[in-house]
Amino acid sequence: MKITFIIPPTVDNSKLLSYRQAIPSPGVPYLASFLEAQNHQTLIIDALGLALDKTFYLEKYKCYVRGLNIEEIIKRIPTDSDIIAFSIMYSNSWVYVKKLIKEAKKLFQKKIFIAGGEHVTADYDQLLKGCSQIDYLVLGEGEITLAELLDAIENSKDLHLVDGIAYRKNNQIIKTAARKRNNNLDSLPFPKWDKDVLENYLSLNSGMTTINKRIMPIITSRGCVYQCSFCTNQGMWGNHWISRKIENIICEIKFYISEYKINHLELHDLTAGLDKSHICNFAKQLVANSIKISWSLPAGTRCESLDRETFSLLKKSGCNKISFAPESGSSSVLKKMDKRLSLKKILEVMSLCVQEQITVRAHIILGFPDQSFKDSLSTYFFIIKMALIGVHDVSIFKFVPLPGTTIFEDLKAHGVIPTQEEEYEYFLVNDLNNNEINKSSFCKNFTPKQLNVMMFFGLCLFYFLQFFFRPYRLVKSLICLIKKDPVSIFDNLLFYKIYGTTSKTKQ
Repeated sequence: MKITFIIPPTVDNSKLLSYRQAIPSPGVPYLASFLEAQNHQTLIIDALGLALDKTFYLEKYKCYVRGLNIEEIIKRIPTDSDIIAFSIMYSNSWVYVKKLIKEAKKLFQKKIFIAGGEHVTADYDQLLKGCSQIDYLVLGEGEITLAELLDAIENSKDLHLVDGIAYRKNNQIIKTAARKRNNNLDSLPFPKWDKDVLENYLSLNSGMTTINKRIMPIITSRGCVYQCSFCTNQGMWGNHWISRKIENIICEIKFYISEYKINHLELHDLTAGLDKSHICNFAKQLVANSIKISWSLPAGTRCESLDRETFSLLKKSGCNKISFAPESGSSSVLKKMDKRLSLKKILEVMSLCVQEQITVRAHIILGFPDQSFKDSLSTYFFIIKMALIGVHDVSIFKFVPLPGTTIFEDLKAHGVIPTQEEEYEYFLVNDLNNNEINKSSFCKNFTPKQLNVMMFFGLCLFYFLQFFFRPYRLVKSLICLIKKDPVSIFDNLLFYKIYGTTSKTKQ
């Protein structure tokens, strides 16, 4: 069968925020390569990667869209496609993707429309009720499920026997049994990248925490064993962590260096540092294979298995940035988050990481439901401690309830989440951005404006103390800016402010 995948443009409530980062996602390329191994034909239309410099405004939802518009996307869909598949990873993009699906169906009425991704998995019931143009949804890990679904469609097999899908039958929404996780990630072919589109991303030189390098994302493991109440992992991946063999990962990296001339890797695992032996073996093999590129862990790394020996090895192998996710300095808030984290332990681990001269970033969330003034003070004291031990950067986000999470369902049950379609879609676009532009608060003790002030105060507190006790870092930041080689997130922000965008690096 001929399958056309569509990666939609990004949607954001800030033109500036939408314009900065652009990172290719390996999800759809993994699906495409897996299906081609099953003798299907695939095409990927990456609406963002094909138009990274294009941004337009949606007046109705007060948001910006970055990438190709609907008309441009539809023109690229081959008329001989058997299946048109939409990737919907982010909840705030659903409104625009829904409009795209409806318009595409007018021209491709006899084609089968399939959607998958994190938002689809979390909100499948709402999607099927609100968009009749979608025929089938793929829930959770997609490769095997999609292949079995295509086989069932092509050979008129019983759809109820395909695990991990949702669809309509006799005006009823049917959800089949959950798909068991793929325990052999090494069986998956490497992602199928469109070289020209990938070059658009690489030449932009902008990743999650790094700029001015040719940055490539890579997945070394999937899933997480933890069950934080604000995280969508449980619905998407369950609580099972599965890793690839290091030899398989190294082979992929060598291919990227040879084929695409990359010089920086971002590990997009949910919890790459969960298993000490995995991350240490990865670092050892980078050294053993003389792979001389930098790499980073931009997601919220767990701290339980990390120690000085590990950080020393990571630094030697080229790791230059690690992000940690304490989320809060309040034990009571962490308990409500079901975070299962020792604040003392993560401070010790971050301190060791700093001592090994790895740039450390920490993520903090403010405005969690029922967060009190006392909880906020505890978080500020924790921010002070992080500044004192030498953490380089802190990101402070406003809490947002993502569909499919425990806390989302709890707020929905209490009437905090709107249920009317139009109000709910506005909520998805505007209330799920965790930045200062978001005008909502899901904490009864603080208004949106108060949370904005709290976020700003937390950032000022951290960076004032950091540069007060380590003034040489400010000098380093200025040198990095002159050399156009920013290191920390603080450097990146100054770089954007001064230069406006990233510069092109030579291949």
